[in-house]
Amino acid sequence: MSLIEAKKINISFSGIQILHDVDFTLEPGEINCLLGENGAGKSTLIKVLTGINSHYSGQVLVDGKLVELRSPRAAIECGIYAVQQHRDLAPSLNAVENMFLGNELYMGKSKQKLDFQKMTNIAKENIARFGIEIDLQTPVKNLKLSEQGVIAICKALIANSKILLIDEASAPLDDSERLALYEALQQLAKEGKGIVYITHHLDEVYRIGTTITILRDGRNVIKVGVDQLKKADLVHHMTGEAKLYERDASAASHITDNVAIEINGLNSKDLEDINLSVRTGEILGIAGLEGSGKDSIGRCCFGAEKITSGTIKINGKPVEPRSPIQAIISGIGLVPNDRKKAGLMLCRNIKDNITISTINKRKKRLVSDIWAEKVASKYIKQLLIKCCGSHQLIEYLSGGNQQKALIARWIETDVDVLFMIEPTEGIDIGARSDLYAVFKELAQKGKTLIVATSDIDELMTLSDRIITMYQGKIVNEYINGDSNTTKKKILEDILSAAS
Repeated sequence: MSLIEAKKINISFSGIQILHDVDFTLEPGEINCLLGENGAGKSTLIKVLTGINSHYSGQVLVDGKLVELRSPRAAIECGIYAVQQHRDLAPSLNAVENMFLGNELYMGKSKQKLDFQKMTNIAKENIARFGIEIDLQTPVKNLKLSEQGVIAICKALIANSKILLIDEASAPLDDSERLALYEALQQLAKEGKGIVYITHHLDEVYRIGTTITILRDGRNVIKVGVDQLKKADLVHHMTGEAKLYERDASAASHITDNVAIEINGLNSKDLEDINLSVRTGEILGIAGLEGSGKDSIGRCCFGAEKITSGTIKINGKPVEPRSPIQAIISGIGLVPNDRKKAGLMLCRNIKDNITISTINKRKKRLVSDIWAEKVASKYIKQLLIKCCGSHQLIEYLSGGNQQKALIARWIETDVDVLFMIEPTEGIDIGARSDLYAVFKELAQKGKTLIVATSDIDELMTLSDRIITMYQGKIVNEYINGDSNTTKKKILEDILSAAS
């Protein structure tokens, strides 16, 4: 008997149908990798199964019994629990308080006093599954993203759910934490739990998955065993065509001798004596894990992090970006790793999100709505942003389309140097290929791109040159395409440079 069986699920938003007669099943002990491009309907289906999208039509059976998932509480009572890509945690509460929120343990039968000691011990046992240590008393807003991800998963385990819906859980984790996650999920599957695993990293599918379910344009495409589908065929089913992006060996021909940005002796709380120069038209990759300092270079240059010493020059002119607006005026842009928290105005529409930075750069006091509409419509068409129009709230776009809108902002602002931190995290292979093409086109037009990511394959695909970082310092520099530049060497640098 299936743990969960969904039959002919349909749902619409603002008159636009998102899911079309979607069927989905999950068996005990199964790790079902739910795949598809951004906008394919994966997250919408997950929200149906967790009671968030309660206005669906169709049937859902749990353990063979018909249920109505019309609220999150109804889903939890059925043993269904979701770990979302953007962690559903209370930022001011600590790890223990978050893990047991709604499932508190009490001393005695009176339920008047919380048993913090017992909850703390259980929290430690669950965190130990991942082979890491977390300060249990620190508010989660002060923890690393990887630690927050572990806490979100532990919260689901403590709820004793039999069906786990996990959306991009590994995105903020480093390699060792990722392996621990895989082992924990495989152990849960052995215990008879069913796991729905959403990921855009196809290697993960073949690493931990037992079955694959693919959606495209809100419709079922295929459900098949992992060992029955090759990667190329998987991509074809997801996109309708094999949209794999390969590095162009002649890509560096547009790089000029002009130094677009020069950084000397840059120091901050996370950086130590960074010296770096990047030329016009060049794409520089920065490889490093979370905490290596790879993100801080961009944030310091953008005025989002305090610089303790050092100098920055843009096209030979000294700049002191003490705020993001000063950085924008100086020709520097930043695509942050957390687009929802630090990049987008979720309560505003696509038009406002695309035009906000160019308005600041040009110090406009009055803005023509006709102008803003024209600008936004241009980029919606140019970058293939899937939406109902420029008036649509950006919150309701898929992750890939939100990222395209954020990139459009900086293209319109016409910055000289664009820093991008984890620019394709949580984005499917089709949208990723589209963004790669946009990045290459920007470089060819004379813009300088600096991409900081832990995804080495992405750096090997995009970058003209790669630097590696460890504990706030630059370790090595590589020219992409040279025989000396290998994934193995880069990985060794970012994992164990100090050993």
